[in-house]
Amino acid sequence: MNRIAWAVALLGLALFAALAWGIQPGGPVPALDACIAQAIAAHINPATLPAWATFTHLGDTATQWALATVATLWLGKRLGWRPALGYALLCATGGLWIQGLKQVFDRVRPQPWHDLPMVTSGASFPSGHSMGSMVVFGGLLVLVWPHLRPGWPRALALVLAVGAIGGIGASRAVLGVHWPSDVLAGWALGAGWVAAGVLVRERPGTRS
Repeated sequence: MNRIAWAVALLGLALFAALAWGIQPGGPVPALDACIAQAIAAHINPATLPAWATFTHLGDTATQWALATVATLWLGKRLGWRPALGYALLCATGGLWIQGLKQVFDRVRPQPWHDLPMVTSGASFPSGHSMGSMVVFGGLLVLVWPHLRPGWPRALALVLAVGAIGGIGASRAVLGVHWPSDVLAGWALGAGWVAAGVLVRERPGTRS
């Protein structure tokens, strides 16, 4: 587990760093973002926008805090309060990372290509919805995975977590409130943060 966690943490950090460098003026990422955004606007059926908006709202700050709180209480009763509080700390610090990084990079958001009303706040890079969903759902999956029976319970948990993370992140690019690289950076940073949490938890003398 430690080797996998180290690999995910390092790869996540490396990908985030590459994207952070690439979005700078003169970097290669903005032009690629614009091409992908144009392709999305040209090929997405407007009738599907309400469904994408539903996915986006699952990643709203208030919704994620509510989900993390419920998950923390559930983990406390099922696995004990030490891992539950560790999960809560992981989610809380992840939120602080996002707010700080948004101020550092201060990237301007794209203009939505549709008329659906969208409420946005803060800078564009990285996507808070993407990182938050990775930490909330990915962190929960990592904690409960060893306690799930092999077979359909694990498969169902994996499908639900990946579906939520993927759907929330993709919705940000589809709805035009984030550049695709913002979403990818959020996923990378979130995966790296979850992996870092695993490494801290797996240190000798700290695992419950």
